[in-house]
This record gives sequence, structure tokens and C-alpha cells, in this order.
Amino acid sequence: MRRLLLFAAGLAFLLLTFMPTQQLNAQVYGEFNGIGLGLNRPFVAMEDPTEVIPANRFGMPPTNTTDLDDGYALVQLDKFGFEFNGEVYNQLWISINGFITFGKKAANGTIMPPPNLTAATRDPRGLFWDGASYPVNVIAPYWGDHHYRPDSVKFRGYAPTTISYKSENDKFTIEWKNLNINFRPDYKASVADFQLVLYKSVDPLSSQGDIEFIYGTVGKRPFQNQYWDPAYDNKVVVDGASVGIKGEGIGVGIKADFLNALYNGGRIPYNEVLSKTAETLTTEWAPSSSGNKSIIMVAKTRFNVDEWWGDGDVDFSKTFGKPHYLKPQNRFVTINDARLIMKAVAMNIPLDSIRRRAAYHADVNHNGRFYYNNMNVRTRIPWRTMNYLDSINRLSDVSSLKQILFEANEYDAAMIISYISAKVPELPWLLDTFPNYGKVNNEIASLKFGQIKQLNSNTYQIPVLVDGIFDGPIGAKFNLDASVASIVANEKDGNNIIAMNNNDNNTVVISGNGQFNASEPIAYLTLISDNSNINISGIRFNDKEIENVNYKLLGETIYSSNEVMLQNVPNPVVSSTNISLNIAANSVYTLGVYDTKGNMIKSLFSGSLASGVHNFDWNTTDELGNKVDSGVYFYRLTGNGETFTKKMVVSK
Repeated sequence: MRRLLLFAAGLAFLLLTFMPTQQLNAQVYGEFNGIGLGLNRPFVAMEDPTEVIPANRFGMPPTNTTDLDDGYALVQLDKFGFEFNGEVYNQLWISINGFITFGKKAANGTIMPPPNLTAATRDPRGLFWDGASYPVNVIAPYWGDHHYRPDSVKFRGYAPTTISYKSENDKFTIEWKNLNINFRPDYKASVADFQLVLYKSVDPLSSQGDIEFIYGTVGKRPFQNQYWDPAYDNKVVVDGASVGIKGEGIGVGIKADFLNALYNGGRIPYNEVLSKTAETLTTEWAPSSSGNKSIIMVAKTRFNVDEWWGDGDVDFSKTFGKPHYLKPQNRFVTINDARLIMKAVAMNIPLDSIRRRAAYHADVNHNGRFYYNNMNVRTRIPWRTMNYLDSINRLSDVSSLKQILFEANEYDAAMIISYISAKVPELPWLLDTFPNYGKVNNEIASLKFGQIKQLNSNTYQIPVLVDGIFDGPIGAKFNLDASVASIVANEKDGNNIIAMNNNDNNTVVISGNGQFNASEPIAYLTLISDNSNINISGIRFNDKEIENVNYKLLGETIYSSNEVMLQNVPNPVVSSTNISLNIAANSVYTLGVYDTKGNMIKSLFSGSLASGVHNFDWNTTDELGNKVDSGVYFYRLTGNGETFTKKMVVSK
């Protein structure tokens, strides 16, 4: 069978080195396809709301005593559940300060109310920061230090506030009207209208819908004129609020995971990096740049079925509206899923690791669960179980399902290739080993690097091999301190291999499935270096770490620290040749020359050799001192439980 999956490519990526790796993934902004503007979306005051929330409903937990400065009102999502940050909610808290929070769901399913520290509730920077004082799982059309003005103060020239909501079959709308924004006690004109709309998902397998912020007018209302104090007639404060969404700050210390929706392409151009990192606050009204535009965040397709952990659908091609929707696993698992995993490894930017996202589906070996413990130390969950919840009760320092994260690597990609090659019956694959032949996977089999070949003054080729006879999936990753020119998979029939590299960090990734042995390279690595050494580090093979390898480049003779290497110069041989060995371990060795029938022609050495480089000369004579005839001969090194043989040609 010809190779079906050969793919050799160099990837050049701009890595965001100024951002911590954890903040690049597994965060709430992974739920949305960026930020956009909705055109011709003017604010229309809500008609026939489901409820105008009474002022006395806004309070601070846990006593819920009425608080018209920072209070919350709890309301129910009665028409549909809304998924946010990986959890489905049927209730939310509306804050006077221009945002909603879904709260945090504990491991037992209990939803915790917002924190009761008023200073944090009114602080718009709470969108960007994590901590027990700040609300989590927030959607904020206009988070600031706002104030609810009841009807009783209308006679003093204030516009009375109303906060209401409307529950419909396909959307849930919340409206803040005549809200005294960015509170100044005497600024009667500093009032604004805005809405938040949660749309029901159109995907029957997910409850994650779109989010929209709609903005009305700001400033003095007409009915206020008769009461107006000219000294404060037109004072409006529109700067200092935050706009966007926030998750739970998983694994990033005091920095929350957020999406700053001011980077929406209006007054501020959309910038994917800054929208996830910049703590920019408002300076003008409306945040969408005009009253005829809204801010829209369109939900990415996600799964809401727990048992799909490790099903291999990394690119979500089986989701609603995608080409493999409602198709069986042998349709939605494709080679693209393996490539996405390998690309993430090569870039050193892991797949989105929150439950039900990319890494959740890519972890086909079910060994990639982890969390950050109470000391903020990444901790692996060692148990391989069918359901991600099976062993959660063993973890004393896990209080929320949101703490359980997932990762995948090149070995998971190899298993996907094995599934495509019909070597694995289904994914996830939970057996501890594949039915390999020869060396048992993960326990004995390893990766090795063969004899390096110098192509020109600074270019070298290194074969990459499996150490032994091996039948099954292989996943390898390593880094070099030389520039990788190419990595090309070996085109042996019956083996399906993908090889790729990242030129920015000289990382090589190889994944595949087939029958391998120590003499047939799985790939050929070409690299460029002007140094005297080439170091290969960070070596991982089938989830096992391997010691680093160092190649010493010494003129015409090139040696590898982990390779018992034989080579003779010159070859073909006219009158004599020098045989070079690089002994890996102290042991007793024999070196001899043999003819094509296996008869020993000349013994060159028998005894103890220390590790290191050794050289032996052969003057093309046999044991009796007679010159041998022209033809093919072999020289063989035996010792340390292994035998190595190379061919040479005598030509007189």
C-alpha cells in the first residue's frame, strides 16, 4: 500500500513570546470568532418586557439587602439555557454596574453567587483581573461605577432608571435605561441606555449562542429640563468603563482571561492580540462607535456532550453546519485532525485546553488531563478513565469542573493516523499498549538518530530511526540548536507518516503508524549549522522523555554521542582504509572483515574498548598477509550485546 498520508512541510510562525503560554489558550475568548460590528442596529427601547425589575430586588449577597449603587438582581433563563465558558446556565445576576455574571459552578453543580465586595463590583478593571473579590463569567456591555435612580428622586432633576429583561424563544434581552453612568452625584446629564442580547444557539448539540451589545443615547433627557441646574446642564462622563467578556482566570495568576470588546473595528481597529491582553477603557460613547452599530461576538461551534472526550474530531468537522455533521467517526476523523495537533506541538502553542474544546477531543489516549492546584502548580491527573469525571472525587484541591483542563501531543496524532489506517478500532483508545510486535510500545521502544552525512560545508543530513523492530503508532518531538532546512518522511510502502517542523524554534514533530526497524529511517532531517556541535534536546518518543543527543562535527569525521557508528574512509578502497567507531559504552568488542559468504577474512581487533572514538586501519590483506581480490566485503563490530555491519568495496 502506497503511503496515503505523507506530508512534509516547514512551518514558520510568529510566536507571541511576550505573552505567557497559558494565556494563549484555554480561556473564555476561545469561544468566539473575534469581535465585529453589527450595522444598522440602532437601539430600540424594549416593549412589553417580561419584567421591569423593582428597585428593591437589587441587593448585595449574601443578605441581599437593597443596594442601588452596586446591587445584583437574580433572574431566570426560562426559555433556553445559555452556555458560557464551558458550562450551561439557566440563571444569571444583573448588576446595576452594567454587566451580568453567571457565577461560578462548583464541582457538585452548585452555582455560587457574586462576591459581596462593593469596591470590586464597581471597579471596571474587574473585567481584566482575577481574584476572590471580582465576579467571574461576566458579560459586560458597559461595566463602570453606575447608579440606579429610583422614581422618588425625579423631582430633584434626575432621570429615573429602569432595568428590565425580555425572555423570548430565541433570545434573552437585558436593558439598562436612564442609568446614571460613571457615577457623579451632581451630574444629572450623565445617563445612558444600552442592551445586552443573548441569542439561543442554532446548534442542536450546543447551548453556546452569540452575544450582542446595543447602545442608545447618552446625556440629558427632555423631561429633565424643567428641573435642571444650569451649572451641570451638559456634564456627561463616558470614559473609564470596560466592555467585553471575562472567564475564570484559569492558571494565569491575577490576570483574568478576557476579551476586550472595545477592539471591535469601530473607533479602535480590531486586534486579536490586544483584545486578549489590553486593559483599555472607554473614552467616548458609544463603544460601538455610533448608535447605529452594535458589538457582536459570534460563538464558535462547540460540543456539549461529555462522552466525546478523545473522539479525535479536533477541527470540529462533525458539528452543526460542518461537512461531517451527523456522520460516523470514520468520516469526521481525518488527517487534518492529526495535523492540527502536530502544528500545535511544533508552534509550542497548545490546543485550547478547556473541556469540550480542541484538546478535549484531541486527547484520544485519555492521559492528558491536568489542573492547577492550590499553589498554582500544574498537576497531571494520572488515571485513564472513560469519563473525565470518573476520578474527580479523588482530587481534594479541585473545587470546580472548570479547573480540569486537557492537552494532546504528537502521540495522540499518531493514534489518529492509526485509526485512519484501520489499525485502531475506535477512538478514544484506552488500552495501555497497542498490539505491537518486537519491542513493547512506551516501555522499550525508543528513538535514535543515525549516521550524520555532510552535504556541504555547513549542511548535514541525519536519519531518524526507531530503535528496534516496531509495529504500531509512533509520535516523536525534538528540538535542535541548528536551523532546520527540511524534515522528510521516509516513503516506505505501508507506513503512514507526517513530518513537520517550525523554523522559528527549530522544533521537529513526527507522527505516524506502520512497521519499523532500526535500519529503515522513519524520516530524514536536513539542517544547517556553522557550529562545531549539533545538539538535539527535548526529545520525546511515544510520551517518553529521552536523553539529549550531541553530534560533534570534526572535519570529515562526524560522530553522534548515542550511535555506535561505523564508517570507513576511503570507500571504495584501493590499498588501505581507516575504519572509525564511536563506542557508546565500555565493553568487550570484536571487529573483523568478512566476505559475501560470511567468512572472516581479517580480524582487526578483539578486546575491551572504552566509550568514545576509535580508529582501525585495514590494508586489504587477509590473515595470512595476502592481498584480497577486488569485490564487496563487510566489516562487522560485535559487542555490548549488539552487532553492527557496514559494506565496503575493494577496487584495485
